Amino acid sequence: MMSNVDLVIEFGDDYTSIGYKGRVYKEASLLAFTKKGKNIKVQAFGNQAKKMIGKNDGATWIEAPFKYGVIDNSELAQVYLTSFIDSVLESRNFATKIKALFICSCALQLEEKRAFEVLAIKCGINQIWFVPSVLASAIGNGLDVLQSDGKLMVGIGAGATEIACISQGSIVNGYCVELGGSVIDQAIIDVINDKFGVVISKLTAENIKQEIGSLHPSDIANVEYSGIDALTRISKTGDVFAKDLYPVFSIAYDKICEAIDIVISQLSADLINDISKNGIYVYGPGSRVTGLEAFLRKRLNVIVNIIENEVAGVNGGMSILNDKKLLNTLIEKN
Repeated sequence: MMSNVDLVIEFGDDYTSIGYKGRVYKEASLLAFTKKGKNIKVQAFGNQAKKMIGKNDGATWIEAPFKYGVIDNSELAQVYLTSFIDSVLESRNFATKIKALFICSCALQLEEKRAFEVLAIKCGINQIWFVPSVLASAIGNGLDVLQSDGKLMVGIGAGATEIACISQGSIVNGYCVELGGSVIDQAIIDVINDKFGVVISKLTAENIKQEIGSLHPSDIANVEYSGIDALTRISKTGDVFAKDLYPVFSIAYDKICEAIDIVISQLSADLINDISKNGIYVYGPGSRVTGLEAFLRKRLNVIVNIIENEVAGVNGGMSILNDKKLLNTLIEKN
């Protein structure tokens, strides 16, 4: 007997999420594997693969199949997505018909879209639709995207930041800048090395960012870090303060503000008036930095709405799948 399965899949540089039967599954966008000739043997995927970083042997590779919201390695992407879907469904057979809504970048090009279509086929997905993440995230936050009022969405991800004005179910103007959490992580690594002479891992930098990342120049929050002394190669710990890292965050978010300015400057007067009235909506992992709302409000002179729902995009996608009329409208317009 044929069984039908509806999935929502949101690809990210750091994490990929799958929505299924009202539940969201989230895994790191990483694959740990060994390779002999053309044969890939999966050691772990997702969060388990992330735990292996820095501890894997020389024969085990840990790589990310996606970069800047697109497929970076098609072979690894197929193995990763198949592993993820199998873990969510637990069991599937030849009679399982899978339909999937892909939450994608608003800057997705035709050839990149085609690559995702090929990936879907290879992973056993029978039917696929695409909806831009800015629209799905807006819906997941309870916004009516079919209204004529313009809404400016700003999604700050790991590899890139997406900025788009949406109105009447479509993107009026969108822009994607390759700047996100990964750039900040590397900058933190550089600061710790330059200031304290200690080499830290990307995971440590990510934890520091999450613990004390701040856009307040005088923030006194601090966190302990551990790494390797750059000269002696001996394990070393120390404390770093948020104010030490303020330049890292202010420079990155200033560039995001410049990109937001560019998008707004290209809009009609009516849409600009809508944004002035409703403000901008900021979501994604990069929206959780301390002081972001005040920083953006001062820099852009606009109301700032922070979307705290970490899986707004997937939740929005599941709402779309449950409303066939909305699904058809969004596909037609995008």
